[in-house]
Amino acid sequence: AYTTFENGLQHGYNSEFGHGIADLEAAMKPILNSGSPRLVTGASLQSPGQYALNNSRLQISASFGDSIARALSNHQVYVYDALNGGFSYSLDKAIGPSLKSTKQQLALHLDKARKPTNSKAIKAIATPYNDRGSRHLEHTFGSATLHASFHAHGASQLPPRLSLVWQSAPYKRTQTLVEAGIHRAPESLLGLQGKGALNLRGASGVSSFSNLYLRHKLSPNWQVDAQASLATSQLNTPQDSLIQGFQNVTSNAFRLAVTGQKLFTQDQLSVQINQPHRVNSGSLLINVADLADAHGNLTQHRQTLAIGSSGRQLDLQLRYQLWLGQNLHLGWQHQTSIQPNHVADAATHHQQTVSLQSDVFAAALGYDINKQQPSVMLRWQGDL
Repeated sequence: AYTTFENGLQHGYNSEFGHGIADLEAAMKPILNSGSPRLVTGASLQSPGQYALNNSRLQISASFGDSIARALSNHQVYVYDALNGGFSYSLDKAIGPSLKSTKQQLALHLDKARKPTNSKAIKAIATPYNDRGSRHLEHTFGSATLHASFHAHGASQLPPRLSLVWQSAPYKRTQTLVEAGIHRAPESLLGLQGKGALNLRGASGVSSFSNLYLRHKLSPNWQVDAQASLATSQLNTPQDSLIQGFQNVTSNAFRLAVTGQKLFTQDQLSVQINQPHRVNSGSLLINVADLADAHGNLTQHRQTLAIGSSGRQLDLQLRYQLWLGQNLHLGWQHQTSIQPNHVADAATHHQQTVSLQSDVFAAALGYDINKQQPSVMLRWQGDL
């Protein structure tokens, strides 16, 4: 039989199935016209702050571990389809983990193995706020030095990193370096980046940090190095985002190494334990709204969530380097990472690397023992 509608349209129906079989799966899904539901940061479904869910991401740095995902795991927000239907969504699904690829690990090995440890050089421990940028200015007065660091594109602006350094005399058997300073990162905090409804646009991350470095010469060929870095960081409120800032974020890193040179010939052996930079505690401020009312109005509630990684990564490293000539050397390294990426239940990771490099060419072979997977990197290091 047929049904005739008011506009003259006719449609046939079946005595058992009516006008068709209901697609319950499609009925439960959002109705879309752009391929993705949207997150709303404003006070209503008609406000300008509309962001596609698949373009809203918080890309964490390795420093944060699983701290932000854990903080957001029990907090639901609502995403809306083209007809303003609300669907519950857990924000921890919008967190992108920061994991070092095998290629990055091989590149890091090549960089560290390119030259022997210089007994006079003191390099800052690796943290987001210890990067001195592409160029820096310094002024020495007495036994202290004032550093001001610039990035290549921001030399005309205020220096993103300003610090005061005191260093003991280099001829002493025990050397000490103490540094205190401030680091500013536009639209970022300790390497964290956001986009879409989780953007950090208009905000600045500021870190107050202190670095301590000790070096003791056990003998002409053996030395012990100890480094520690502490910081407190803040991020003010972005212009239009569910993220409302970070408060009292504390972080640290440390490294202890014993290095010997000229054991048999022109060679070097290093044993070290290292804790990569880690966020220990702090607060994440975020807006969470109830389901929109019948008029499309939203009530945003600011919540303060405690953050802190569940684990603490410790890297145990054994490295040997042999200089075959003035411009050619062979390197070997074994590294065991406990609770990698500061995740308590992460499996212990083991990796070995062998490298051969000269002034213009470098090759590295890495083997991931957990995955039983080899990887290779070749690169030019000269002007070619």
